[in-house]
Amino acid sequence: WPAEIAAAYRANDRQVIATRKAMQTVEPSLADGEQRYQLVSKFPIFDQDGSVVMVGGAGVDITDRIRADEALSAQALRYKTLMETSADSIYVLNERGDLREANAAFLGRRGYTAAEAKGLNVADWDARWTREQLQELLQEKLRKVDAHSVFETRHRCKDGSVFDVEASVTRVRIGGEQLFFCVTRDITERKQGEDRLR
Repeated sequence: WPAEIAAAYRANDRQVIATRKAMQTVEPSLADGEQRYQLVSKFPIFDQDGSVVMVGGAGVDITDRIRADEALSAQALRYKTLMETSADSIYVLNERGDLREANAAFLGRRGYTAAEAKGLNVADWDARWTREQLQELLQEKLRKVDAHSVFETRHRCKDGSVFDVEASVTRVRIGGEQLFFCVTRDITERKQGEDRLR
């Protein structure tokens, strides 16, 4: 084995010998020149006098699981970075329109704290449609084949002020639950410019 891998094996063997106890650890390995990982159980083997004479072990290749975990971690970091740094409002609704998650831009623009946002429904901030109309729209979107739509609407802040937004909504199914991933952009200035041109 390459010196670094051999040293890791030997250090674990020595720990089993010193403690006289079994251990479970992840050890690197090589297969056809490719770095892989094993979940290894090592245990002491005693002679008739109770002295450790050998270290036994059994390993299972977990390379695919480790790589999947690393990919998920990288994806989670990208998602977290996007949510935290986007100037656009990003939020997630369930099929009833209840707010499941929202970024700082969403909260700040509408004047809510994260604690206040818990329990909000899209009807609490959408000023264009009534609660009943919004429920109908959500159910209609659930029935449609097209999972993505872009439209304009108006959003209401906690203080009652209203502003124009362009909304991009994508319907996805995660773990058996229908969710709407929404990105909205404040288009107040654009609308005002259009009004001036007219």
